Amino acid sequence: MRARIIRESSTSTLNQILYPWKIMGLFQMAVASNKGMKFFLAICLVMVCMFLWQYALVDKSVFIRGGHFTEHRDVFREHIVQDVEIDRRSIVLAARELLKGRETEEQPQRHVICPSFSGGLGNMLFQYASAYGISRRVGLDILVKADVEVFQVFDIWAKVSSEKSVCPKAKIIKERHSGVYEHSLMSIRNNADYVAKGYLQSWKYFDPFRDEIRKQLRFRGDIERKAFDILESALSEKYGRGNYSSRTLVGVHVRRGNLMNKHEREYGYKVATPGYIKKALAFFTHKYRHVTFIVCSNDMKWSRHYVNDTDVIYVDGNPREVDLALLSSLNHTILTVGTFGWWSAWMANGTTLFFKDFVKIGTKFAHEFSPDHSDYLYPGWIGM
Repeated sequence: MRARIIRESSTSTLNQILYPWKIMGLFQMAVASNKGMKFFLAICLVMVCMFLWQYALVDKSVFIRGGHFTEHRDVFREHIVQDVEIDRRSIVLAARELLKGRETEEQPQRHVICPSFSGGLGNMLFQYASAYGISRRVGLDILVKADVEVFQVFDIWAKVSSEKSVCPKAKIIKERHSGVYEHSLMSIRNNADYVAKGYLQSWKYFDPFRDEIRKQLRFRGDIERKAFDILESALSEKYGRGNYSSRTLVGVHVRRGNLMNKHEREYGYKVATPGYIKKALAFFTHKYRHVTFIVCSNDMKWSRHYVNDTDVIYVDGNPREVDLALLSSLNHTILTVGTFGWWSAWMANGTTLFFKDFVKIGTKFAHEFSPDHSDYLYPGWIGM
């Protein structure tokens, strides 16, 4: 398998100083830098503060194993990680604390935008990414609560608050339709705080900053490690250990579950048909050699019956963030419906097929999208 390539998350002066100290040791760095004993003692104090902060607030069991199954081409570039990568979340959190109160009259604190999170993990990713895109376009900081799932799962670049309520006196901005790009939201002024409500399910909000979003959607090491182990074990069981390096791995996300309810169907949701699944499997087996399909679903009974190619691995019973980490690490994607599958495809960044008949015409759900669904569906994806 191709080795995982990781781009350093920051090139700031803080990272340039602190990261070598963690790797080389304090004394060696002091000798190498030749900055004097005062500098040495100051850095020792900073490191002690970071140590205490990490053990107070940050999960310590975080690492990334090398030899991952795919190379995220747009995210990872420069450094090959073979065994262990030291988590930088503690550095980010400590730096934020150390820099609190450093704003001066010449550098006033910027206003913020707070995403209002709701729904599942796919919905929350849209809410964060779109709010981030608005913040970058307008010139705001983005602020989230420390207990939100996106902060627990990913290494996002947001200000973090431990308060029960964030942005309590902020202005509310809201979309009119969840799957339609609202240009007016990108034109708000940066002289106030805002709460972004709604689902904000358009890639157009954040696409100008997609490289930054990809860097942030890096799973915490314990999640990524579990996904890696599950996939490695499944491939070894099917093909024998070390005998799957030539396989092309295609993620298949089948969403059914609550979408089969009468209320959801009347609202306008549709689910993928067996015919679509059959065509999608055939597309990949003809386009690529040595294809293996990796299936995650909330209706595995249906999936086992209809996603039934010879080379199929079914992955069941894991937390949703682990399924997302697994699917996003694969080469290509087959989508059915739903935002969870949308993000697994966007993060995998390979060839993507989607079920194009996912909305019932004339329903309330249909009115949430543009007529051709182009604000929601990512460019280059193939509908069937």
